[in-house]
Amino acid sequence: MNVPTRRDSTDGRTSHSTDPWGELGRHWAWVMLFAVVNIVVGIAVLVWPKPTVAIIAVLFGVQLIASGIYQFVRALDTTASDTARTMSCLLGLLSFIVGLYALRHLSLTVSVLAVILGIYWIVNGVTQGFMTLAHDEMPDRSQSLGASVVSILAGLVLLIFPEISLTVLVFVLGGWLVIFGVIGAVMALGLRSAARSGTRSRTAMP
Repeated sequence: MNVPTRRDSTDGRTSHSTDPWGELGRHWAWVMLFAVVNIVVGIAVLVWPKPTVAIIAVLFGVQLIASGIYQFVRALDTTASDTARTMSCLLGLLSFIVGLYALRHLSLTVSVLAVILGIYWIVNGVTQGFMTLAHDEMPDRSQSLGASVVSILAGLVLLIFPEISLTVLVFVLGGWLVIFGVIGAVMALGLRSAARSGTRSRTAMP
């Protein structure tokens, strides 16, 4: 859920791009927006009256497409490492594929939907965890690792118990999205604090 930054080789300061898309990709508000989307979709899944597999597929299809857009925009951050940008692009592409598949196949069974989302969440969690562990300078490293662990655990639950009922599937999927969204919101607030601290530091410099 985060993109590490490169450090300037001469003075150790974080380099910044004037590219507006790059600025958007690392802005705390972008992270917060995605977190809010996850929380809203998660709550909708949990409180939807008499949910069906088709309704759950539509809600998660929309969420996955939003996740793809989020990852693609994060990949535009030119201050991020090439590895992080590549991984963001791959995750974005995977999110789009899984999201579109869910939207175009509304007749999926509970088991098939559980397996598809389980595989996606494990891949997402492992990828994000790898990027986090590879970059010690991340200001929101602990939250990112927490989100990766939650994603992997939720995916494992769905793969280990694919024959779960629709009620259990709704609880697992909705609960995961709400938790993931809350972690993202905490990360966004941390990024905002770091950005404000950096601004004050630059203002105080002679």
